[in-house]
Amino acid sequence: MLPHTIGGIRMAQSVLRPTVTNFLDIAMRGKIDLQMEELFVTDSSELVGLDLIESKFARALT
Repeated sequence: MLPHTIGGIRMAQSVLRPTVTNFLDIAMRGKIDLQMEELFVTDSSELVGLDLIESKFARALT
C-alpha cells in the first residue's frame, strides 16, 4: 500500500472514529496490553444485533 493511501485512510478514520483511533494509537505504542480476538457469530445467535456492552460478553470471559 502506498504511503499516501495509508495516510488518507488514517485521516479518514481519525474523523470518523476518533476514539477508536486514539485507543489503537496508545495500544500500538505499547502503553497497554492489548489482545484482539475474532469470533464468528451466526445469524441465529442470541448476540445478533447487540453491542458488546449489551451482550455482556466480557463478563463471560472472567
